[in-house]
Amino acid sequence: MAEIENLKIGSGGTIHIVGNEDIVAEAWAAGQRYVKDKSYVINNHVLYVCNTSHTSVSPFDPTNWTQITVAESLTSLVDAINDVIATSKLNPVYGNTASGAIATFDTSLALPLQDCTIDINAVQEGTGTPSPDNVRQITGFTGANIHVADNEIPHIIDNVTAISWQSEAGTVYGGLLDVTTGLLTVDRVMVDLGTLNWGYYNNRFDSRLTSMKVVSGWNQVGLVCSSLGIAVIQPNGTANDKCLGVYNEAVYVRYNSITSPAAFKTAMSGVQLVYELAQPQIYQLTPTQISAIVGTNNVFTDTNGDTSVVYACSLKDYIDSQ
Repeated sequence: MAEIENLKIGSGGTIHIVGNEDIVAEAWAAGQRYVKDKSYVINNHVLYVCNTSHTSVSPFDPTNWTQITVAESLTSLVDAINDVIATSKLNPVYGNTASGAIATFDTSLALPLQDCTIDINAVQEGTGTPSPDNVRQITGFTGANIHVADNEIPHIIDNVTAISWQSEAGTVYGGLLDVTTGLLTVDRVMVDLGTLNWGYYNNRFDSRLTSMKVVSGWNQVGLVCSSLGIAVIQPNGTANDKCLGVYNEAVYVRYNSITSPAAFKTAMSGVQLVYELAQPQIYQLTPTQISAIVGTNNVFTDTNGDTSVVYACSLKDYIDSQ
């Protein structure tokens, strides 16, 4: 009984024996010409090599064959197959997702992410209700730094990809960037209230923002102001002083100490209002490839929002995760 050491899988479904040529072991069949030391067959799940050249007849005649055992090589073979599956980049499994303030996942393949999107949200300084005495500045972003870091603290690996959209979109106060395609969607913008034209009626100031997303009735969702509180500003009365409200596309402000539109416009210079657009603005940036690292990946951005990724893993990773 012969024994083969270092048995491995070769190309095209062959069995490769180190130090020899590739050999093919097929199922034994009658009426076939088999050659001594050249023909290999499998019969009843057993591997044989021909020891006498002959044309086969049924039933299988074991005297024409020498059984081959893989013995201890079987473990090596299984390990070799697992190694190939674990490191193969030929048929990676895509469609695996991770998301959050930090998108965390494990993979044995350092391949580009199939998809990577980041949220962009303005940052407001300070705490408490904004007012002329408690100015809370609002900061947007002209770009993003996307990190792919390991699980160590501090990180040993921290690959940073910098993306700028200042020349295309300026400062962004809210939106979404598909890093992979380069598509930037801006859905919130900032306006300086001192640049608007104001009227005064029923004890409140009003102006129009035709680009604002219209919501029936009073809308306070998504509004952020640096120096005014957000409230419902009813006509007449003096309630909600130094507060701002939106009704349809009209912006109303109560400011009891001023009644002149010109004086109010001056007082509003530098006061920021972030609001949602009726029609998002779309910009095409350069598509950017973000690659995963082998092991645990922590993918995050500095734009005050979540990160979502679609990544590749090996077949073994995928099987182990199921």
